[in-house]
Amino acid sequence: MYNGVGPWWVSQKVRGVITSWFTSYFDEASAIKHDEGYSKADPPRIVCDAWYLYYMTQDCKKQHGAKVYTTYLKAYALYVAVRCFGWLSYGRDKRNNLSK
Repeated sequence: MYNGVGPWWVSQKVRGVITSWFTSYFDEASAIKHDEGYSKADPPRIVCDAWYLYYMTQDCKKQHGAKVYTTYLKAYALYVAVRCFGWLSYGRDKRNNLSK
């Protein structure tokens, strides 16, 4: 389930701010697809994250001037963040449905 960019445990208001920042550099579709994979726990987390990085780097190519390089830095920082902390969210919706 897509609820904006950012972890489920932060408020919707904070996710709104993060989403606004994210969409000034990247197409929101990459985050939506990433969240769909995480929600279903399919494909494997490393694949979800790799596709997330791939689509963000495709968006980097659409930037101009120095923004190209800063956008690549942002994409890789977001990738590192989901690789380090994504385990908290991966499969969470699926786990919650099984526990009901």
